[in-house]
Amino acid sequence: MAEALAAVGVSASILQIVSLTAKLTQRINEFNSTAEEMPRALRSIHMQLPFLRETCQNLSTRDDSENVSTIIKECHREIEDLFKTVDRLLPAPGEPKLSRAIKALKSIHHQEKFNHALRKIEGFKTDLILHCCQRTTDTPNVAASGRKVSHILPVMPIASSIRRRKLLQKIDRQFSDYEYEDCMHKIVILLGMGGQGKSRLALDYARRVSVESQSTLVLWVDATTKQSLTRAFEDIADHWNNRKRRFIDTSSRIEYVNEILAERKWLLVFDNYDHPDQFIDVCSFIPPGDGSVLMTSRHCDVGLLGKVVQLSGMDEGEGLELLRLRTEQNLDEPSNKAAAIKVLQTLGHLPLAVDQAGAYIRQQALPLPYFLQIYESQKQIILNQKHVYWDYKRKLDGESKAETPLDVLTTWELSIQQVGSTHVTRGVVEHILTIAAFLDHVEISESLFREYAQYTRPVPHWLICFTKNGEWEPHRYRDMVSTLLRLSLAQGRNGITGECCLSLHPMIKDWLQLRMTEADRGVYIMETISILANYINANVQERSLQEARSLLGHLDACMYSHTKYRLGTHRFGFGHLRDHAITFSSFYMSHGRYREAEEGFLAVPDHDIQEYGHKHSHTFRTVRQVAKALVHGGKYLQAHNLLNKAFHDSHDKADLETIRIVSALAGVLAKLDRQTDAEKCYETALKGYAMQKDLDQSRDIHLMYEHLAETKRFL
Repeated sequence: MAEALAAVGVSASILQIVSLTAKLTQRINEFNSTAEEMPRALRSIHMQLPFLRETCQNLSTRDDSENVSTIIKECHREIEDLFKTVDRLLPAPGEPKLSRAIKALKSIHHQEKFNHALRKIEGFKTDLILHCCQRTTDTPNVAASGRKVSHILPVMPIASSIRRRKLLQKIDRQFSDYEYEDCMHKIVILLGMGGQGKSRLALDYARRVSVESQSTLVLWVDATTKQSLTRAFEDIADHWNNRKRRFIDTSSRIEYVNEILAERKWLLVFDNYDHPDQFIDVCSFIPPGDGSVLMTSRHCDVGLLGKVVQLSGMDEGEGLELLRLRTEQNLDEPSNKAAAIKVLQTLGHLPLAVDQAGAYIRQQALPLPYFLQIYESQKQIILNQKHVYWDYKRKLDGESKAETPLDVLTTWELSIQQVGSTHVTRGVVEHILTIAAFLDHVEISESLFREYAQYTRPVPHWLICFTKNGEWEPHRYRDMVSTLLRLSLAQGRNGITGECCLSLHPMIKDWLQLRMTEADRGVYIMETISILANYINANVQERSLQEARSLLGHLDACMYSHTKYRLGTHRFGFGHLRDHAITFSSFYMSHGRYREAEEGFLAVPDHDIQEYGHKHSHTFRTVRQVAKALVHGGKYLQAHNLLNKAFHDSHDKADLETIRIVSALAGVLAKLDRQTDAEKCYETALKGYAMQKDLDQSRDIHLMYEHLAETKRFL
């Protein structure tokens, strides 16, 4: 009875601590929103409170030991006293300015009191974390032989992520589906790109099994390499044996572990099994007996070993919950919630990226809407952000004991290091991925690269491996794409024309753009522009609406990158980009994108004037194209001014381009309801055509007579 009452007392105190820390955080936030400066110790307390609250929430109601009970009660008293002090000293938002100033001044004089409270909170938090770790890893289990063994799980300081309940339920269903199948072991694989939270999800599942199923022994091993897996089994044997049995080699240790597992039910987690091509005999490490295996991997081939749970990003509810946890901001407020949803969309719902963004927002005390404004310029800093209790770590070489904290950029570097195939080197794959990073992230068609290889001489070095005797070899390209799919660096499918299409996660695109130098970035953007211009100009069959939309998306993404990175030495419309600007703009105009067409065409006249002069036919042709885009956009007066200036510059010329300038000017004058002036221009142009006897311009002349007749009808 006494033990039951003690458990109730601990649970009540935990709930009160959670409630008080939430109120205390809100009170400090209110003060921070009105004060110019917050005492340093109070700021540190504000940062520690969420970790203390999460640690308390992770405590089980069965944690009724005397030691824990004492810590919880002392912590409750300290937090309660601190709340009373803060509530008394800190001004409320509605108080008069004088009162707020006096209280703010007093709070500074209580710096030592806040320092004392900070030290106490850090001590409580450390004690509770150590208790959680010990409880997780040292829960005793007695095998049939009488040997005491315990769960082996990673030591993580806090339950720092949310519970992805739908995925946990899906893992349960996948294991349950094995019940009526003839198989030796139940194997479920958590599959997804780096940063999807596979290890975190596996740990949540393993911890839940260790608590809910007292008869199941739960073990966690590092499957990065064969050596790391072997060492994990050796460590388990040494941990359980406690020097009671002498082992002569590795095999004897593994045999010892298998003996124990053969006596009972078990769950074995193989974490980070990402290199099946280097380590194919992983199943030889699965012990005999009544057990289940949960694997995490970013390599699709591992899915052949069992049933797959594919991780493809958090849903909106999970993402909002994680942002709320990380930022401590009120997402019930409409503006904050709308901004949070945009943050999730910007980060592609990738858990690790959301985690890092939340850490940055909290550290910088940023309002969520403002974060969206600075993300583009601060992207690399944000995606390298980690808080002090960062639990996303791994042994990079699979050998060292030290674990390296990983950010979203580092985890994909690990993936690309695995690239390699029969015909394709890692450099070629990186080159194609980098080109793809400056295109739209979906529907990147094989035909873009095929046309570039066939119409560019000499064939670019990074495309030679996909050709044979000058002909494109589709199977070699598909082999490269399948490598990316297996490593979860891309998604792929057959497009509507039957060609291979790949897609990139938006964050993969960001990573590829950020991992290179500014000079290299400029080179890749220029090459991407050339690939798109070549594809537009290629002699291909009429494109479908879907293909045209996809190509427009690629043009938009490429031009956005060109503008974003301010490539001053590669000005669009100048040098070798002059013809590409005309190609892009013409394609935009033919698909009703007049604003983009106008912007592209406007970049060219300065080059033509500088290169050829005001009166050259190239300059007149470009001016006419700009005016056409302006007319389509309803900017008749601007088009008139542009053409009128060109007409006056060409007063002493009578070539074909001058005549077309006059004809275009007539059309604009008609749009401006200046029918008499339009009539004169049409007649002038017709006289000019009459003088060009050696040229067949019958089509243009017929159209001009039609326009002239239309003009006369309104006179």
